[in-house]
Amino acid sequence: MDNILYIVRGLPGSGKSTYAKSIGCLHLEADMYFNRSGEYTFKPELIKKAHSWCQEATDKALNHGMDVVVSNTFTKLWEMEPYLKMHNNVLVYKCTGDYGSLHDVPFSVIHDMSNRWEDFEGEIVV
Repeated sequence: MDNILYIVRGLPGSGKSTYAKSIGCLHLEADMYFNRSGEYTFKPELIKKAHSWCQEATDKALNHGMDVVVSNTFTKLWEMEPYLKMHNNVLVYKCTGDYGSLHDVPFSVIHDMSNRWEDFEGEIVV
């Protein structure tokens, strides 16, 4: 397959979604699962379903020959594994901006995420 899977990762407020949208292909992220009728309502108890939905939608689009960009925090490398196994042509980007969290994620949560961050060899820092 010649299509590409782009993975965009970073802490909340780092510019993931903005950068992902600039790539110009199908953009998916787990947060989209919580966007109903234009209103974002995060429910922590549904986070596993949100990630499953994102993985399934990504796999389906890739199998239809589409380029796909997935933007999620992906703080730990194992979180990217399902996507890395899905496709051979993968580019990984790490966003490092500081734009403030769109979903008002508390600083303490972002700090904890930063402390558990694992770099991915070969990722492109933007």
